[in-house]
Amino acid sequence: RDPVQFLDLLMIARFNSDIEVTHYATTSIMEIQREFEIAIQKTSAAVKMNPEDVNLLDKFIDLLSKYIDSGLLHGHILRQQRIHYSIALEKKRAMFQDHKQTYFRIIDNDIGLKEFTHAEETAQIMQQKWSSDEEVWFSTMRVYVESGNSEGKTRLVKQMRQTPIEWTASGKERMFFWGG
Repeated sequence: RDPVQFLDLLMIARFNSDIEVTHYATTSIMEIQREFEIAIQKTSAAVKMNPEDVNLLDKFIDLLSKYIDSGLLHGHILRQQRIHYSIALEKKRAMFQDHKQTYFRIIDNDIGLKEFTHAEETAQIMQQKWSSDEEVWFSTMRVYVESGNSEGKTRLVKQMRQTPIEWTASGKERMFFWGG
């Protein structure tokens, strides 16, 4: 079995009153973390040796994303992994400038790094490329919400009203929530 699927339970089990349960959980978590780190090192080395291999780059990006989202990382180590993730995402964006999902990942990671200026710049590029996609606009709104930029939120709502966006029913509800 893949112990990563039980990571949430293992994290809780660390605080169990039974010493054996606590030991098992802690040991399992350390093993999961070690496996992540080894896989990341190997994949990173493979990407460096084969810089044009998109499949390897995608594997590396997915691995970093999974590690970052695992809840195992905190503080400086989390920030370092986010920086590695950012570099890999920017490399992918340079290779495939019209891969929308990469832009969304860059914005999410920039928010995690509190790099709001870069996140906003990326969101604005997306608005130019995919102006009718409501998720692009909501991603921009998230940048303004997370950064506490109320002027940006107000300006964005106004801009969204003036742009022909292909709204879904839930998108219309979300827009209504933001004052649209």
